[in-house]
Amino acid sequence: MRILYLTDDRSDYRGGTYYVDWMEAIGEGHDIICWGPGLPAPSRQERRGTDLLIAGHSVIDVLVEGGYPFRPASWWRGAPALPFWGRAVRRFPGPKVYLSKNDYKYIPGKRVFAENEGIDLIVTHSQSALQPFRQGGVAAEWLPFGVRRGRFRDLGLDRDIDIGFRGNLHTQETGDLRARFVDAVRASCADLRLDLVPSEQMEGFLAGEAYVQWLSRCRLVLTTVSAAQTVGTRFWEILACGAVPLAPVDAYEGLLEPDVHYLAVRPDFADLRGRVDRFLGDEALRTRLRSQGQAIAREAGLDRLAGRFWAALRAHGLIDAGET
Repeated sequence: MRILYLTDDRSDYRGGTYYVDWMEAIGEGHDIICWGPGLPAPSRQERRGTDLLIAGHSVIDVLVEGGYPFRPASWWRGAPALPFWGRAVRRFPGPKVYLSKNDYKYIPGKRVFAENEGIDLIVTHSQSALQPFRQGGVAAEWLPFGVRRGRFRDLGLDRDIDIGFRGNLHTQETGDLRARFVDAVRASCADLRLDLVPSEQMEGFLAGEAYVQWLSRCRLVLTTVSAAQTVGTRFWEILACGAVPLAPVDAYEGLLEPDVHYLAVRPDFADLRGRVDRFLGDEALRTRLRSQGQAIAREAGLDRLAGRFWAALRAHGLIDAGET
């Protein structure tokens, strides 16, 4: 299959690799043409004959930054369809799919974008966004975040960090939950080997192999549910690298079970030190949590989720039964 994939260049994005990871997983075994800011523009001849258009995760960022008018098309008929891709998107003759992320914001605008540009299916990574999209008359499916296995793996390093944290606090979306959690760990676990670097705008982030190495040095990694109650990419990356998430009990979209896939603490963190001490002192518990975590990380591998992506397209009649 020949795929036209709309995205900007995220190869050096310090916030994570999931933009590229998803593009590579979906494009596996297909001829994929990437088009967007920072990338060479394909010619009209190169774009001719493509079977599927995918508006990638970063499309919403390009639209917002480019001043896309999130109004029904009849309000601005005659204006360019998109500030970067122009009328080529609207005139694309085949099926069009939109991969939507950060679905705690812009949902009304995304629905308008889907209507204006003739998007056939939105794939959201937030279970909570599924009904808002569908109620707006847009075909939508939920596909959880996952992890690019091979990129994220246990390096077998000495785990010399008892509790680590590298991530944004997301105060605007999750309130003070993560900040309180970090403070609780600092207060009750000060005598342990800690590496806690909370951020507001990705400052202090580790990227690429340095991040994988850091995860492979951690025993526990502090984390929480993400915005819109989503199980974010970092949960899966922690598990794939053989560390164990340290997290407050929550629903986690029905994907994760307490003390099965993460070391669970009460939402008020009152039992934090006791739970950590039990984990550090019980080799059988550590082994079990790591084993179960890596097992579910395999289930959340993007190679498997890509299969579910193609199954969703077949279910909506966008590709033939034999196509993957």
